[in-house]
Amino acid sequence: MQKNHLRTYGNSRRYITNSERIWAQLDDPDFQKNVDLYVLQESTERERVSTQIKDTSDRIASQTRRPLRLSVSKKKDRSGVPPKEPVVLIQTSSRRESRENRDKKKKRDEFYSKKKTETHAYVKAEKENLVLAGSRPRIAHFDIPVVQRCKTVSQSTSKRHVKLDDLLRFLHQDAALPFKSYIEPFQKWIRKIGEATYSEVYEVHTRRRLVWKIVPFLKKEQLRCIDLYNELRSTKTLGDLDGFVKMRRGVIVQGPYPRVLLRNWDMYKNKYGTQNYRPDYFDKDQYFCILQLEHGGIDLEHFTIYSWQEAWIVFSKVIHALAIAERRFEFEHRDLHWGNILVRRKQASTQQVIDLLGRVSLSNALDKTNSASTAAEGDIQITIIDYTLSRLRCTDGRILYYDFDDPEIFTAEGDYQFDIYRFMRDSIKLDWASFHPKTNVMWIHYLAYQLVHKKNLPIPKKDDESRENTFFKYFIKVLNVIRPGSNNSSRYKLNSAVSVERWISDGCHLPKTAEKKLLR
Repeated sequence: MQKNHLRTYGNSRRYITNSERIWAQLDDPDFQKNVDLYVLQESTERERVSTQIKDTSDRIASQTRRPLRLSVSKKKDRSGVPPKEPVVLIQTSSRRESRENRDKKKKRDEFYSKKKTETHAYVKAEKENLVLAGSRPRIAHFDIPVVQRCKTVSQSTSKRHVKLDDLLRFLHQDAALPFKSYIEPFQKWIRKIGEATYSEVYEVHTRRRLVWKIVPFLKKEQLRCIDLYNELRSTKTLGDLDGFVKMRRGVIVQGPYPRVLLRNWDMYKNKYGTQNYRPDYFDKDQYFCILQLEHGGIDLEHFTIYSWQEAWIVFSKVIHALAIAERRFEFEHRDLHWGNILVRRKQASTQQVIDLLGRVSLSNALDKTNSASTAAEGDIQITIIDYTLSRLRCTDGRILYYDFDDPEIFTAEGDYQFDIYRFMRDSIKLDWASFHPKTNVMWIHYLAYQLVHKKNLPIPKKDDESRENTFFKYFIKVLNVIRPGSNNSSRYKLNSAVSVERWISDGCHLPKTAEKKLLR
């Protein structure tokens, strides 16, 4: 047999591992039909065996031998003299590691068995329509303490290990698409309109106006797959509620940042400035997720507000949306700065405006003479976006949340927004998985502060009895009553967006003595 007759290609080649030999099937017609298998080159086999022996010896040499002291009874040896020093036995690290692995496996089995029991208890309680904390009937949706419901449910399920394949499967993709090829059909209709901490935001105006949120992930100092999965699922879950953005599609792409997006990024920087780095530093194998969302308008930071009435309408609608999400999904946004609130004007009828103001108990102040001017201002619609740091419970019971493992979130300075992060941390004691609706109240206070101090609206005079002064007084009450760190919010039981909405709908009424102090 000549060795150059061995074929290294074709479908008829077959390798079989049998004991410590490697065999190959040959298909040369000159050989006998009854002889199918021949031994390959002996040098290859010797090289493989020697490599295996070397690796094994290196692995054994790398294992440190650690002394393990055991208690020894003071027995005499054959000479009748007791030992002067305790006996030291040697135990190899491999044996020690095997025992540690057994202990870890035992603890892991006990942990999952306990969590399984708790989950079964939760399902049983849900079927019986009871609260796990006791045998009381379930609280109605319009009551606040939905907060305490099902606190003992296993929260480890929300932090399960999510891989890239799980994201692709969730978005109905077989593999990541080339970034450049995916962007090319839209390059004439795309422009940058905003940015976030972990992403860039672009507008695509074809048949309909969509917003593309492009998020890098999977590498160091980027979002993890679990964080991106939580945002995708949160966006899909909340999309059915009024006041929350609707997701049209999500796409996973791979490749360097396209030049057309870099040009748009440069134009945005020259016009508005930026706090992000130019996204040309990504590797060629970088993964991105493109969230295609409905266009919700302009962010509140750049939206022009003409009166205290408009400011109050925006404020009350944000509270209303948060209250609905609290009731339905135990939702906390935890990052509701005014860049994550989109606002737009939509022409509305006079009756719609009157109904809106009636919901905030100001319909009595609206008469027929000024209703036409109010309708001319148009109906204002708000959209809450960006759930990267949010927490909610899905319909299947799974809890989605972000564990705030980035310490820079709590060390930043320069804006009231960063103080809210620290207020949240100190209030809930790093228990990010549980439901703490008080965090929504903190962001409501932040929103009121921004509208009062950053929108440059004219402050009415004290003796002014116009509607503008009424709205302004409402803002002052809100700023003083729900201020983080004060006892007023707990005193008046304003610990959730639901309770704040109820208080606002009642006209922000307070005891007369307290109201005089607040409006001084």
